[in-house]
Amino acid sequence: MSKADKPNVAKKLAIGAAISAVAGYIAGILTAQKVAKKRAKISKIKRLKRTLPLKKNSKNSIPS
Repeated sequence: MSKADKPNVAKKLAIGAAISAVAGYIAGILTAQKVAKKRAKISKIKRLKRTLPLKKNSKNSIPS
């Protein structure tokens, strides 16, 4: 490899890194929406599981 080829290799490496970064960014955006929906659904289920026993017990509680 001659000195003239080194800048060319560095340029190709930089272009490859930039393309990879853009592809990773786009993939992250596309998968983040799915993950957020799934996380919201799971948290809703957990919240309902916590509040349902409270609602059942409130019928049996002593009125104030």
